[in-house]
Amino acid sequence: MFAPFFNPTATGQAQEQAAAPDTVAAEVDPQERVEQASGIGFWDFDTQSGLVRWSFGMEAIYGLAKGGFKGTAEDFICRIHPDDVSRNLRESQAALDRKGMFDIEFRILRPDGSVRWVRSRGTARFGADGAHLGASGFQIDITEQVQRDQQMRLQSQVLTTIAEGVMLIDAQSATILYSNPRMEALLGYAPGGLLGQPISSINARQTLDPVATAQAIQAHLRQHGHWRGEVLNRCADGSEIWTSATVNEVHYDGVGKVWVSVHTDINAQHLAQAARQEALEQLQRLSLNFQDSVEAERLALSREVHDQLGASLTGMRMQLEALADRLRPLAPALAQEAMALCVQASQTQRAARDICARLRPPLLDDMGLVEACRWYCKEWRQHGGMRISTRLQAVQPEPDGALATDMFRVLQELLTNVTRHARATQVHVSLRARAGVLTLRVQDDGCGFDPAARASGFGLMGIRERVRHHEGMLQIRSDTRGTEVTASMQLRTTP
Repeated sequence: MFAPFFNPTATGQAQEQAAAPDTVAAEVDPQERVEQASGIGFWDFDTQSGLVRWSFGMEAIYGLAKGGFKGTAEDFICRIHPDDVSRNLRESQAALDRKGMFDIEFRILRPDGSVRWVRSRGTARFGADGAHLGASGFQIDITEQVQRDQQMRLQSQVLTTIAEGVMLIDAQSATILYSNPRMEALLGYAPGGLLGQPISSINARQTLDPVATAQAIQAHLRQHGHWRGEVLNRCADGSEIWTSATVNEVHYDGVGKVWVSVHTDINAQHLAQAARQEALEQLQRLSLNFQDSVEAERLALSREVHDQLGASLTGMRMQLEALADRLRPLAPALAQEAMALCVQASQTQRAARDICARLRPPLLDDMGLVEACRWYCKEWRQHGGMRISTRLQAVQPEPDGALATDMFRVLQELLTNVTRHARATQVHVSLRARAGVLTLRVQDDGCGFDPAARASGFGLMGIRERVRHHEGMLQIRSDTRGTEVTASMQLRTTP
C-alpha cells in the first residue's frame, strides 16, 4: 500500500525500476510534484529487514538528491540534530510501548549544514502475536512555522519584560491599540487602562497644548514615517514624567498603518539636567557678578592710587626739590641726598602709574578699546621681549563699557598664557568688528597644547564666561605649529 509514495532506489529496489521504467516514471513524477509543493514526505520502516523507505519528498526535506538516502535506520538517525536524537528515540519508544500513534517535532541537519525543523507523525504495526512489524507515517517541514512561533514568543516576552514602554497606535484614529506592562506602569495605569484612549490623553502641556502636540507629531509621522524626541507625559494621577520616544510607522495586517511608539524613562535625567542647568546658570551669574565686582574694585583702587598716592608723591617730590635748592649753597651733600630722594619719589610715582594702568588702563575709559589694546600690546612686547604684530581696526561706534572691558581682559589673559606656556617667538593680534560681532584673534607659533585637556583651566574658564556673557563664541585651534584663539562677542554699542 506504500509503494506509490516511495523512491525504490532508496530501498535497494533498483530491479523493480528497471523492470517497468515507464510505469514508475508515470507514477512518481506527479507524486513528486505534490510532495515538493506541500513540503511533505512519506516513510516506512520494516522491522524484519531493517530497511527504511523514503519518498522523494522525504529526500527533498532532508536536502538529498534522489536516491541519496541509504535506506537504513542508522542513516536516518545520523541526520537528526545531535541535541534531539535521544528525545526522538525516547518518544518513539514510548509510542511503541503504548501501541499508539506518535507525533514528534525535532531538528534535522542537511548536508549543507543548515538546520530545519520537521514534524513526524506515524503509527506502528504489530502482528497477531503482538510482535512489532514496523511503522509508517509522514514528515512535513515546519521550519517557517517554528521560526514564526519563536519570533512571536520572543516578541511577546520582549514586550513584556523590556525596560522600555511600548505602545501601538492606530495611525488613522490616533488611538492606543496596545500598551505593554512597562508603559502602563510608567504612566500609572492599570492593565488595559490605556487601550482605546486617544494618544493626546497622555500628552502634558508644554509650549503647545496636548492635542496640538499630538497633531504636530502625527503630521511629522505622516510625512516622514518616523519621529524621535523627548515628550512630557501626563500620568493617570495627573503627575508628569519625561520620556525619550522613538515612533515608527509600520503596516499591521487587519488594522493598516500603525505607529510603534517606544518610550524610555528619562525623568530622573531630565530633572537632574534641569537642576544642573539651573546651577550652571546661577554659577554663571555669580561669576559675572564677581567679575563686575572685581572690575569695580580695580577701577576704584586705580583711582585711589592715582589720586591719593599720586598726589602725595607729587607733593613730596616738589618739597624735596625745594629743600634741595635751599640746601645746595649751605650743605651740598645734603642737597644731593635730597635730590636722590626726589628721583626716588619720581620713580615711585611712575610705578604707581603703572600699577593704575594694569588695574584699569585709563586709555580704556578715555580713548576706547582699540587704543587700550594697542597700548597693552606695546607694554607686553617691552616686558616680554617677544615680537608681536597687530592689526587693530577701528570700532565705530565704540562698544559699551562692559563689552570693552571683557574683550580687553580676554586679550590680557591670552597674552599672559602665551608668556607662560607657549614658548613662542612671535605673536599676531587682530581685532575687528563686522556684522554686529566684535572678534579678537591671537595667534602664536609656539608649542601648542591640547584644548580638551586644558579646557578646565581657570584662565580659559574665565574667558569662556566673558564670551558667554556677550552671547559669543570661543574657538581654539592648537597643534605643534602653534595656537590660534578666536573670541567673538555680540557688539552692543553705547547709545
